[in-house]
Amino acid sequence: MARSERQDKTRIMGLDVTLVQFEDLDTEAILEFSRFAYAPCAFAASASSDLKARARELGLPENIIGKSYLGGTKISFPSKKYPQWPLVGDWSSFSTTRELMEHFTGKDIFFVLPEARDVCGGLGFFRPDWSASKLRLVEILEEVQLLGPAQIEDFHAKFSKPYVPQDLLEKVKKLNPTMIATPSEIFAGKVAQIGVMIETLDFVLSSENPKEFLLYWSD
Repeated sequence: MARSERQDKTRIMGLDVTLVQFEDLDTEAILEFSRFAYAPCAFAASASSDLKARARELGLPENIIGKSYLGGTKISFPSKKYPQWPLVGDWSSFSTTRELMEHFTGKDIFFVLPEARDVCGGLGFFRPDWSASKLRLVEILEEVQLLGPAQIEDFHAKFSKPYVPQDLLEKVKKLNPTMIATPSEIFAGKVAQIGVMIETLDFVLSSENPKEFLLYWSD
């Protein structure tokens, strides 16, 4: 898949990125194996034997092929700052948050995580520059926190409302009007999601060995 196609794809699909820790495996070898395993050729009939051979070449155990996250441990836990929002280490379906970032700052997810451009077909491991990515997200967060009510309302009308079927919205309003989130409440949730992303990067940076961690992209 060409780079521009991947960029278009991420604009319409949810962002699913998971923080994974490898305490006993070389993450450089995992990155190399990931690039090989998720390449189109890995889905050929001989893929199993090819994958095992590549794992051995890289000094990795063959059994990682059948394991979730290639034998790594998924890291996810409630945010201290935003406990009601998605878990730290688990960015699922952040499509509207990405749209908010791009719409108001002109900076997309590849500005934050340029290393993700090289993930084959939107699937696989990558290692960001944790510090640089955090600084970029902090920049974005500071910008969106300055938005006024009119800008938030406009964004809601363009990007949030179209995803909710009108007939479903009307039914919910009749049953319980308090269940309908206001534009400012929805916006607060998107801001919190950016905060959770920053908290994820902070977790890695404050760990004893940041090299043990990788991000897994699975759009």
